[in-house]
Amino acid sequence: MNKKIAQSIALMGFPAMFIAGFSVQAATISTSTNFSYSTTTNPNPVKDTTSTGGAVSASSISAGSLTVGNALARFDSSMGVLTGVSFDLTSDQTLSVDGSVKRSSSTGNASISGTSSSAAQVRTGSNSSIDTGITSTTFNANGLDALSASASTSASSTAKSLSASDTFASNSNQTIASSKLNNFVGSGSLSVGSGSSNAVRLTWSPSALSAQLTGSNLISSNATSTLSWSGTAGFTYTYLLHSLASFNSGSSASNELTLDFGNVTKGSSVSPFDFSLFNLSGDRTGLDFMGISGTGGTSTLTTNLPTGFSNLGAGDFLSYAAFLDTSSVGSFAATYILHFRDTLGTGASSSQRSGQTLTLNLLGTVVAPVPVPPALWLFGSAIAAMGIIGRRRGQV
Repeated sequence: MNKKIAQSIALMGFPAMFIAGFSVQAATISTSTNFSYSTTTNPNPVKDTTSTGGAVSASSISAGSLTVGNALARFDSSMGVLTGVSFDLTSDQTLSVDGSVKRSSSTGNASISGTSSSAAQVRTGSNSSIDTGITSTTFNANGLDALSASASTSASSTAKSLSASDTFASNSNQTIASSKLNNFVGSGSLSVGSGSSNAVRLTWSPSALSAQLTGSNLISSNATSTLSWSGTAGFTYTYLLHSLASFNSGSSASNELTLDFGNVTKGSSVSPFDFSLFNLSGDRTGLDFMGISGTGGTSTLTTNLPTGFSNLGAGDFLSYAAFLDTSSVGSFAATYILHFRDTLGTGASSSQRSGQTLTLNLLGTVVAPVPVPPALWLFGSAIAAMGIIGRRRGQV
């Protein structure tokens, strides 16, 4: 609808709506932290002059301590309305085997190998004060391929280092249920840790780990096997900007409008003033009009504003009109406060904003008609009479 047409409709006493056709796309912001677990088997150096050396294995091992970089920030509602949350985990379970060997012969090969079994799990802490709604997911890294590397020594007095590694990706990307969105809004942070009181709980259970160095004519050898789980965990917040009511369509809101009818004569017909209410353009939520309160000469200076409307889209506007009743003489002033909020039902209710107001000031002075002086009436009557007599003589 053309804006001028919309305003013309408003002049007839009906609100008109202009649909701008803007495409609203939600913005995103992320919060994340690094984390790591690690466990190692490290035997004393051994000497084996036959075929194997440095063998070590563990069937019951500890995961060690979880190291976390930082807590995760919650969504700041001053940025807008939270419409979605996703949990993102990018991580690896990695087996590394390292060793060194000396042999009595410069011929032949030596090799190092290792195996491991482990399981990583991510979920919401059962005793956490904040339910993040992360679905329990387990990553089993059982049966990692045996690792191997080989090399030859050039002389018996030279030590040769050997190493190998293998990695198992442990990733999770989950969309958090909309019923949990309010839990992510506010000040403070979301804790990450291995305990059940954490909002994000990361637990790791390595169950087997081994390392072995094999070869011929060994003088000395040792092998170390390290298993770790490390990566990045965090949340991505999707949100819309808050609605923004305005009397104009500029880049910033116009919060106050004054319309002055000036001086008008009692009983005369006065054209209404038209004005518009905008929800400024941008990637923002809809605008609800909650109502209007007026003070001053509200019986003389009136509007056709409704008691409310809902979900005025970003970049759209509604047009209305203000009127002056000229039936009474006097100087009049009325102030109307218009109340707005973000459209209900969009995103996390705890992130929605209310309390925005616009101020509409109406002014007008109605004056009495100016009386015609008696002498002017007599003079006018005499002129009229002379005209009539002149016409009669001309007809004779």
